[in-house]
Amino acid sequence: MRMRTESMAASLGYRPAQNLAAESMSLALREIWPIMKSRPKVQVLDLGSPSQTRIDYYRTKLACQLHVSDLSHAVADLYQAALQRQSARRRRSRQAGPVGSDLEAHLSFPAATRFDVIFAWDIVNYLNKAQLVELGDRLAHHSHGGTVLHLLLATSEQMPAAPAGVTITEHEYLRMAPGGGTRVPCPRHPPLTMQHAMKGFRVMHMYQLSNGFHEHIYDFEPRKAEKAPDKEKPSLN
Repeated sequence: MRMRTESMAASLGYRPAQNLAAESMSLALREIWPIMKSRPKVQVLDLGSPSQTRIDYYRTKLACQLHVSDLSHAVADLYQAALQRQSARRRRSRQAGPVGSDLEAHLSFPAATRFDVIFAWDIVNYLNKAQLVELGDRLAHHSHGGTVLHLLLATSEQMPAAPAGVTITEHEYLRMAPGGGTRVPCPRHPPLTMQHAMKGFRVMHMYQLSNGFHEHIYDFEPRKAEKAPDKEKPSLN
């Protein structure tokens, strides 16, 4: 599919956070469901905070093999560690070593596993650039030509301390329950940063939800991943 800039409901400008609990129509899901229904035995990977309602929706609406790998706690811990390091720098205190990432431990699947659709939801908002590259590499390893990746980018100045719980309601509406009582700074990753980090994935469409999040849909091109030059990964500090 080619990029459709006219499909965006508004510009990509950042704006204040809105009510996450309010339902937002997902144009992205309305595009993804036909793709999933057209493929036999679709392999689906969900990386978001567990939601029984969402799992039931997959299983009742779609004939798919569902894999759930909850990254919500791992990415929230990584983000909190990064904030603590920043605070320590400001106090000029003694620094520890780089913040490590255990994303690989959560994304270990049999070598031959290839997913048709991957839902990352809003976990990418809690990763720095180096961690995004790591995530993209792991997902690319378990993708094939035509794999679809869905994610949500936050655009407000602050966000909950942990990823939201996402519920899919009837007619492809999303309801997002904030993942923490406190608010933390939002990295507001630009679309270009995401494109560079997700090596091999090509942006198809971008939509703006009424709650202020941007939905991105990518598809995977194996040859693009192979040709992409290796770049020096940013520091995890």
